[in-house]
Amino acid sequence: MTQPSGDGAAMAAKGSYYSNVNEDLLQIVPATAKRVYEFGCGEGRLGWAYKTWNPQVEYIGIELFADATAKAREVLDAVHEGSAEDPALTTAALEQHGLADALVYGDVLEHLIDPWAALKDHLRLLKDDGVVCICVPNAQHWMLSVNLVAGHFEYQDSGLHDRTHLRFFTGRSLRRFVEGAGLQFTKVKRRRIGTQPPAPLKDLCKLIGGQSKASEESLYDDLTTFQYVVQAQRKTATPPMRIDFKKLADRGGFNFTRVTAPARAFNSVPGVSGSVYGETATVAANPDGPNVFVWQRPILRKASDLRQIPVLRRHKKLIITDFDDDPDLWPEIAANNYLSFRGAHAVQVSTESLAVKIRQWNPNVFLVPNRLTQFLPYAESRARTEPDTLFIGGFNRGLDFEAFAATVNAFAEQSQRNWRFLVVGDEAIWRALDTENKEFFDILPYDRYLNVMRRADVALLPCADSPVNAHKSNLKFLEAASVGTLALASRNVYGRSVAHGSTGFLFDSPESLAGVLREVEGHPDLDRIRLQAYEQIRRDHALYPSIGATLDLYRDLYARYDMLDGDLGERLQTHFSQPGDGQAAR
Repeated sequence: MTQPSGDGAAMAAKGSYYSNVNEDLLQIVPATAKRVYEFGCGEGRLGWAYKTWNPQVEYIGIELFADATAKAREVLDAVHEGSAEDPALTTAALEQHGLADALVYGDVLEHLIDPWAALKDHLRLLKDDGVVCICVPNAQHWMLSVNLVAGHFEYQDSGLHDRTHLRFFTGRSLRRFVEGAGLQFTKVKRRRIGTQPPAPLKDLCKLIGGQSKASEESLYDDLTTFQYVVQAQRKTATPPMRIDFKKLADRGGFNFTRVTAPARAFNSVPGVSGSVYGETATVAANPDGPNVFVWQRPILRKASDLRQIPVLRRHKKLIITDFDDDPDLWPEIAANNYLSFRGAHAVQVSTESLAVKIRQWNPNVFLVPNRLTQFLPYAESRARTEPDTLFIGGFNRGLDFEAFAATVNAFAEQSQRNWRFLVVGDEAIWRALDTENKEFFDILPYDRYLNVMRRADVALLPCADSPVNAHKSNLKFLEAASVGTLALASRNVYGRSVAHGSTGFLFDSPESLAGVLREVEGHPDLDRIRLQAYEQIRRDHALYPSIGATLDLYRDLYARYDMLDGDLGERLQTHFSQPGDGQAAR
């Protein structure tokens, strides 16, 4: 954090004030950013957190205090020590690093002598389509307002009464501040934290509303907002895009990789909104730009869903089926003449083999590989690892493990080490392990699932040689590598992802698995292999750096909406023209 006055002792008194991560501010720094400047970066915690999401970003901090600067330099790509109000510092940053995609101010502007001049100077660092991300305390908050009415304004070390606050903003004055710099709001988030407002506040809002033009609801919103978090941008001609996801029912972390994480990433991009819905998905549409409706692994039925599809088409929503497994696992899909694919404008899949299979029912199939959202530093993940611990996990993987159970049991019995097994999601695997040194976890939320995997030294990824597994993605290997766990993987699924002996180990039979287990137990340099896998996955399989390409793909599809919709109408008429299917027509 940049302060216009004070000393190191004042900074130390604030403690976590310099090291906290504002999650709401973090989530509006665009996923597409390649370079970011943060003014008043403190110890660099916000930048550190963003770099775990976007490993390819160049994140540059500007910080006044030397102690905080030194700590920030340990986690950011570069840090300039100096005042945010020094134009010479802006010039030096521009010459050394160049233009950025985002400027970040986390509770900083209120500390500056002249934030209006500072922001205008800093805009020299911003690309034409870049964004400014701001968090400021709300001077209209009820706690401050009530104290003022009572004649109290006591300075404190932090919060709304911070003694180093020189400037004060309400929601309206913040908008004027931003617009005065030639920017416009693209996203606004109200942070409501701290003490619950007193019950009479609503009555007070009603009274004030009756004496002014303000509505009771808007007054209450303003008075209960502790901080405003906003994203702003120069005026742009790019039309806004709305992306709605209809997800499957939550089951552990099942939806996270394909729905929740992409929606969050999309929502960070200026002009894009990403929303997730469950059983009931909205048909609200953006009248000025592309509307995309992503339907996660739908099992569409003629009797009901042929009535939903025309509703989406009337709102000119681009219908995309998201599918990441073999459709033969669900006989209902075939029984309904593959409406899950024929009834969409396009289909996105996780593997090329799945794309080839589904193109027989819809020619507009494209690849959106599974990607990961966070990469903690390798050393941090390894610090949580328990030696001689083996992870096995997944849904309905008992049959995949069956052929290898005897091999694993023999290895555990003969080993000189006391191997412990962590099993997630499939109790059949846990029962097949002939040892008491095992722990079973039922279906877990995704972050807890990864934390269990992070505990393990080794992850066993067995896959039977079956038609279904021929279309399985490499997600389990990506997850293992991202948390620093060594992958032992079936060659039939992971042969193109794992470099044997370099980023993991491959096996294709119980006998070869036995050899791999012996090799791993005696290997002198497994940490090198783990680190190589981690660095490869962090470089090539992070979600944030890929979001721009996915958005471009959606925009390209939407530009061809009329043609794709005509093709969709023909598919529905051709394949569902039986009696009672007249709803398929638009």
